[in-house]
Amino acid sequence: MKNVLIFGIIAFLFACGPKQKMSLFKKGKTLAVAGFSQPRHSWEMLAGYIYETKEIPPEIFQKLNVFLLETFKQKQITFVGPKGVRQCEELIIGKEHRSDMSAFNYWLEVGKCIPADFIVVPFVFKWQEREGGEWGVESPAAVVMDFYLLDVNNKQVQRFHFEEEQLSLSENILDIDKFFKRRGRWVTASELAKEGIKEFCEELGL
Repeated sequence: MKNVLIFGIIAFLFACGPKQKMSLFKKGKTLAVAGFSQPRHSWEMLAGYIYETKEIPPEIFQKLNVFLLETFKQKQITFVGPKGVRQCEELIIGKEHRSDMSAFNYWLEVGKCIPADFIVVPFVFKWQEREGGEWGVESPAAVVMDFYLLDVNNKQVQRFHFEEEQLSLSENILDIDKFFKRRGRWVTASELAKEGIKEFCEELGL
């Protein structure tokens, strides 16, 4: 028991240690933020692969958009939101068939259309609601998201991946820091998503 406690403390301190942030994003540059979507075809992907999961309802995209935009506003970041980005998406689609362009070139063209120096493209692949309450579950919440930051002028892309299905402390002692932050509760999918968005913003250095 004593050894387990010592290991837990070491894991906690390690997890809370400072992380080096490397980002393409530069403050003061024009930023655009696309709306969340769920890729269903390989040509929609900027990197990685398609997750074979059930279709996510549109209201989840809207909820995630609100979470992401609220986070950016709290950090006082100036940006063009999904509505403005959508107009340029439609313009580019009007010129060429979407599936005929690589996802990378498509989003570069959207960024140029806005115009923006950087564009954030967020995807959600899995959204599993918690079944049960805060102190006991039949099935935990799970969320899988990707965030892509495209440097429109230099034609570079950076990916941030968030994937978590909440586990009990006994199943994953390395998540002891999250256990304390969540006060030992089983969280909702929305709470997981907010954590992922916060981590993404930290990766940007915001």
